[in-house]
Amino acid sequence: EQRTKLNASAVSARDFDACQEYLLGSVQHYGMALQLGQKHVYQALPRLLAIWLEFTSLETEEAHADDNNNDCSGESKLRENQELMNRIIKSFVSKIPEHLFYTALPQLISRVVHKNRETAENVALILRTVLAKYPRQSMWSCGWLRFSKSKEKKIAGDVSVYYNTEFAQQNL
Repeated sequence: EQRTKLNASAVSARDFDACQEYLLGSVQHYGMALQLGQKHVYQALPRLLAIWLEFTSLETEEAHADDNNNDCSGESKLRENQELMNRIIKSFVSKIPEHLFYTALPQLISRVVHKNRETAENVALILRTVLAKYPRQSMWSCGWLRFSKSKEKKIAGDVSVYYNTEFAQQNL
């Protein structure tokens, strides 16, 4: 698995912080646009998801003994902003209609085992929300997870099917 590494020393701290702020602002505004209407869902939602999933997959290089403290503060700032972005996305799950997330199921399913634990939990939350609202339609997309060779994806698929079965029994 190829990992995206970010060398904080290669980018000035000021530019690095400004870039993160722009990404956070972009996610906020795409989310607000999706809350206000669905006219631009095919532009806004894939961009929102791409920014969120890529930003939270960034890793910083390990701090070496000879590195100065600015690199460590840059790493902690990155982690803080990743946590903030995950909180923003989690708040959007209840505010953005489920049928909008349904349009991006393939993008979400492909990241069900994201390397950032909190991001993976948010992806699973979105998938469960869509499955609960549209079980018959979304099971076709999520069902292949159960037969994946990846142990993590298989577990995610089993959880999705279990959740969907439990939901269906309650609504009969």
